[in-house]
Amino acid sequence: MRTLVYLPFQASAQGLLCDGVSVQSIVDRVGTPVYVYSAQAIRHAYQSIDAAFADYPHAIHYALKANSTLAIVRLLRSLGSRADANSGGEVTVALRAGFDPKDIVLTGVGKTIDELEMAIAKGVGTINAESAGELDRVAEVARSLNRVELALIRAERERLNALLREDQISDEIRRRIERDLDLDEERLRRNARGIVADD
Repeated sequence: MRTLVYLPFQASAQGLLCDGVSVQSIVDRVGTPVYVYSAQAIRHAYQSIDAAFADYPHAIHYALKANSTLAIVRLLRSLGSRADANSGGEVTVALRAGFDPKDIVLTGVGKTIDELEMAIAKGVGTINAESAGELDRVAEVARSLNRVELALIRAERERLNALLREDQISDEIRRRIERDLDLDEERLRRNARGIVADD
């Protein structure tokens, strides 16, 4: 049977194989329990996603919360992935895997001051702020470390306008949001592109 999906685990006369390697030989070598991952399946999935966006400027960020096994993270880095870290611990894993700090995004809710300090001191590329208060904390930590940090906030335009009306954010952040809300709508529409996958 022909399939468009790579099937890493195959039955054979030698028993179950993963990427052509005997699973039993892995068990004999390292014992159980053991997790066996297919490097070829990871390569195939990454390259398929990358190819699907080939006509568009893009960067793929692997979310370490999915699986932060160092070998997998290193493999994805070697393929060109960037890292999406959900905690200070995941930033550390990404750095150990060889990611350039600028290719790491710190995301996730409830980031501690220690995590923000570590991420900013290490020079992570972006911090995704989950609230206006967190955006203020990023600015405060960056200022205390004498650093400039790129921070993004995910919010709908209506929510940003509500924050501005409710006076829940600092004057510095207020000026930046108001500036960004004044972006040319037509330019935003021109840059918004959709991709439709064929069956």
